[in-house]
Amino acid sequence: MRLIHALPCLALFGTAPILWATPEKPNYQDDILPILEQSCNSCHNPDKAKGGLDLTSMHGIMAGGSSGETAIPEDSANSLLYLLTARLEEPHMPPRGDKIEKAQLNAIKLWIDQGLLPTASGKPMKKKQSSANLSLNLASMGRPDTPPPLPDHLRLEPYVLTDRAFAPSAMASAPWSPLFAIASPKQVLLYHADNFDLMGILPYPEGFIESLTFSRNGELVLASGGKGGKSGTVAAWRVQTGERVLTLGNEQDSILTASISPDQSLVAIGGTSKLVKVFDLASGEVLYQIKKHSEWVTQVSFSPDGILLASADRNGGLHVWEAGTGNPFYSLIGHKAEITDLSWRADGNVLLSASEDGGIRTWEMINGKSVKTWTAHSAGILSAHFDEKGQVVSSGRDKTVKLWDQNGKGIRTVSGFKDIVMEARLSHDGAKIISGDWSGEIKVWNSADGKLLRTLSGNPPSIESRIAQARSFLEKSRNDYETSNRKLEPLVQAVEQAKSVLNQEKNVLNGHEDKVLKSQIDLKRKKDELDVAKKALAAAKTQRDGSQNEAASKKKLWDQANADGNAKLKRFQEMQSQVAKQRTELSECSNTLEQAKQIKSQNPEDADANKSLLAAQKSFDEKKKELGESENLLKTYDSAFRKAESHLTLAKNALASSNAKLSESSKILASAQKNQNDLIIELKQVETSHKTNSSLRDQCKVKVVSLEKELANKQKATTEPNAELQSARSQITRHENDLRFWQAQTINLERHHEITKLSDLKLEFESLEEDLEESLRLQNQATSNLEKASEAMRVLPEKITKAQELVAQKRKLLADKQRDAVNLQNRKSEKDNFLSEVEALSSKTANQTEVESSNETLAQAESKIKDALNLLKADLTEFASAQKNQNQQIQLAQSELGIAETALASALSMRESNPKVLDESKIELDRINLLVASRRKAVEDFRGRLNQQLAKTENLLKDYLAASPKR
Repeated sequence: MRLIHALPCLALFGTAPILWATPEKPNYQDDILPILEQSCNSCHNPDKAKGGLDLTSMHGIMAGGSSGETAIPEDSANSLLYLLTARLEEPHMPPRGDKIEKAQLNAIKLWIDQGLLPTASGKPMKKKQSSANLSLNLASMGRPDTPPPLPDHLRLEPYVLTDRAFAPSAMASAPWSPLFAIASPKQVLLYHADNFDLMGILPYPEGFIESLTFSRNGELVLASGGKGGKSGTVAAWRVQTGERVLTLGNEQDSILTASISPDQSLVAIGGTSKLVKVFDLASGEVLYQIKKHSEWVTQVSFSPDGILLASADRNGGLHVWEAGTGNPFYSLIGHKAEITDLSWRADGNVLLSASEDGGIRTWEMINGKSVKTWTAHSAGILSAHFDEKGQVVSSGRDKTVKLWDQNGKGIRTVSGFKDIVMEARLSHDGAKIISGDWSGEIKVWNSADGKLLRTLSGNPPSIESRIAQARSFLEKSRNDYETSNRKLEPLVQAVEQAKSVLNQEKNVLNGHEDKVLKSQIDLKRKKDELDVAKKALAAAKTQRDGSQNEAASKKKLWDQANADGNAKLKRFQEMQSQVAKQRTELSECSNTLEQAKQIKSQNPEDADANKSLLAAQKSFDEKKKELGESENLLKTYDSAFRKAESHLTLAKNALASSNAKLSESSKILASAQKNQNDLIIELKQVETSHKTNSSLRDQCKVKVVSLEKELANKQKATTEPNAELQSARSQITRHENDLRFWQAQTINLERHHEITKLSDLKLEFESLEEDLEESLRLQNQATSNLEKASEAMRVLPEKITKAQELVAQKRKLLADKQRDAVNLQNRKSEKDNFLSEVEALSSKTANQTEVESSNETLAQAESKIKDALNLLKADLTEFASAQKNQNQQIQLAQSELGIAETALASALSMRESNPKVLDESKIELDRINLLVASRRKAVEDFRGRLNQQLAKTENLLKDYLAASPKR
């Protein structure tokens, strides 16, 4: 939505409406000025230009007001003069009273759309084309979301070649990318801050460059300068494509300084005129001028947020302005000599100024006060700039570059320059300092330690000379390579021979190593087998000893069982003998008893026989009892013997088993002992073989070490020649790539020539398209004219009738007004006569009162007559005013009648002119239709040429990329 700061206040209408018929081609002098005089010019004139707007002349209209352009040729849709008076936008104009009638608004609209025709014989204006469509959204004013573009295949052929480099008059560092720009005679050099490659050369044929700056987003580079005392121009290019997108200013002297606003809508310039001019890029016109400075304006700079604009001069004057309006913001007093540089801190809150008085000052924008002041270069400062991190780099006449923090604390001083240092900048990341001195040397320093990184050319040679130089370097590198190769070749052969001998000996060593390894394996295996055999022997001994112990134990048990069996057998046998004996004795006793019984039976009464029987019975019973006891013991002894016999059998069997085990374990022990003895013999044999192999290997190792030393010495002898060879090979690759690169640049140069032709063709094509658009506009206008002529013929009878009715109405109105005027005049004559009579009576009464001074009644009558006389005079004055008003109404009615009669005469004349106009409109439309067809064909034919040229540039780009080495 359009911002309106101090909108033009169009004045109220007059009370009398003007009858209006919209002309076909309204012009300012005849048609628009009367409308403006009626409705607007009481407020918008040279003496009372409300809102800074004067509508009384074409110059005033084109100058516009504080809200900007008032009328844009061919664009009523964006012209405030129409939008506000038609009340399509606020504030409505006029602010009070009725809206301008529709016919007048249509005339204003048509006048604007037809190009603001100044007079009937004047020439319509064309809509101003934007000098550069560079405006950004607010979101794009800070650091870009994506990496800002770097130059993409720009031209590297200098536009100007000089015998030596000139002192860099200007320098700039891109805010977000590793890119910096250096001023050279009639051209701008773009260098990469990281790899130091020349990225592009931009032409500035207008003359000497005085200032360089990048746009806030880093996509544009802006240069100002010109020819001293002759001309001054500002130019801007797109960094990526090298396309020149801005040419501004038509100064009579070189432009010393220029700055572009962060949103790329404004450009400020300053120079020897002592003026600061701020241009609106949408129109290419000056938005406002600042006349505050008393000396040459040396510096202008927009703040990073675009809110403020700082300007400085060579008398030490420093001022800050509102960027959008040019209204004063601060005057900063402190410097005593020319201010040579201005720089804003990234947040826009602090402004840095540097001066030939040797001091750097920083200023706070919250209150306009000086924050820090320090002497940086006592002989005078030539440049000083903030980087994005707030560090400050300065250079001066003392032949030094200094790095500071934002509080003026010194960080580092870089010295050793041949002459005064004209310019110094920090790279986008603050890692490098780029400097240029009066001798023309461009140097890049490491800001961390102050060491020199690279010296760059401020006067790059032509592509042709670079190709010749690359060929020369390539030839020298190839010669160096051949020389190094001849020097290296016998050394390499010696190395190869030494390698061969060493490899042979290493093969022998490997054989010995294999044998040693095998003998080590055999030795380990034999040792392992011996350990196993020793363990087996120990186990066999343990088993044999166990078997011996077991056999001895079993033998002891058998001996015990055998002794026990023998003892029990003996006891059984003895008891057996005793039982047999006792049985014999019992048999003898039985026989004795039988004999005694027989004797007793024979001699029952024989006491001796009875005594003998009793004795024999007793003896028999005793023997029988003893026998029974002995038989029981015999059974017991027999059972014990049987058990002892069984135990003996078991012990015998166990003894036999133990003896068998003992025999077996003895055999195993003997076998294990034999196996161990055999392994010991074998181990000694393997140890002997291993010692022999190790000795041979060690002897071979000594020989290999000796050969390796010999090889190392021979290889060492090749190190320097090989390094020379590799260096030469590297140089060959580098120079081959350089040669390919610069040969490819010849294709690129041709491409840029063709791009120039393409640009010229585009301009010519745009001209043809504009001609076509103009013819189409004329076609539309002719069609509209034909339609209007046809419509005019159709409505003419009705129009004549209405005009006749209006004339009759206006004549009747005039007659009525004239009759009313006559009546009013008659009444006035009567009042005049009556007033004369009253005045005569008053005079007579006054005279009588003087005679009869004591007559109170007469005095009262005199007083009343005077009052009546005054009332009559007042009434007569009001009557005269009414009569005057009536006369004005008659004049207005006469004017309206004249207009109506003129309109009627015009309508009547149209009965003859309209058919002619209709025929002429048809002829004109036919002519313009042919013109449109011709111009459309010319556009299409030229489009083919344009596409061919475009294809040619695209093919050259492909050829260039194919020819370019990978870098």
